[in-house]
Amino acid sequence: VRIAFWRANPSFGLWIDKDKDGKKDKEEPLPVAAALSAMLNDVVLPRAKRENSAAFKAKEMQDPKLLAVLDAYKPRLKEWYDKKISDDSEGPRMGIISDKLGFEEWLRVCDRQDIVGEWEVEQMSEITGDESTKGNVKTRLSIPTVKACFMDSQNQEQLGVGQADSTSEQAVLDFDEWLECLARMGCAKYSAIRQMEPAAKVKACLQNFFGESSEEECMREGTYIRAV
Repeated sequence: VRIAFWRANPSFGLWIDKDKDGKKDKEEPLPVAAALSAMLNDVVLPRAKRENSAAFKAKEMQDPKLLAVLDAYKPRLKEWYDKKISDDSEGPRMGIISDKLGFEEWLRVCDRQDIVGEWEVEQMSEITGDESTKGNVKTRLSIPTVKACFMDSQNQEQLGVGQADSTSEQAVLDFDEWLECLARMGCAKYSAIRQMEPAAKVKACLQNFFGESSEEECMREGTYIRAV
C-alpha cells in the first residue's frame, strides 16, 4: 500500500518523461484511494507469474504449427531418447534404473549442453536509421524453470500422494511427456521475444538442442525487422 501511494505522489512519485526533455510530464493527479488499484491492475497483475500447466496442455500442445515442429524432429528426438535411457552408466551408481528419462539425468543434460543460461543480442533492422534498433534483445532459461517444465509435463493422474516432487530423483518422463517438456522449455526460453510464435520458439529450442543454431542466431532471426 505504501509503494502504491509513493508511486502516485505528484512531487516525487513515478517519473514519466515521454517527450525526453528531462522534465517530468504534467499528469492528472491520481486520487490516493485509486493508487493501490491502479498499481495492482496496471503493474503487478500483468507481470505476475501464473500457474499455467493445464492451460499449456490445452492451448500450446494443441497448436497445429507447434505439433508440426515436434513431428518434424520426432525421429531424431526418439533416437536420442532411446539412446539416453539405454545408457545406464550413471543410473545404477545413483540407485536409479528406469526405462524413462529421469529428473536428475535431464538436469545434467541441460547443464552439460549449455541449454540453460542468459543470452543477449543487438536488435537488427534492414531499415536504415530505424529508431527501434537502439535496444538489445535478452532471453534466459534457468535450472528452476527447467525443473518446473519437467514436473509440469508429467501425467498428473499417475502421480500418487508422496510420490515424486520437484527434487525427487524418482521423477521420470516417458517420450511423449518429454516432448511436452521440450515444448514448455522452448516457450519459456524465448518468452521475452513476442515476435516469435510458440511454434517458432519450440523450433529454436530444438535447434539449440541439436546444435543446428545458437541462441543468438535464433534470436536475431526471430527479431530481425524487415522492410515491408
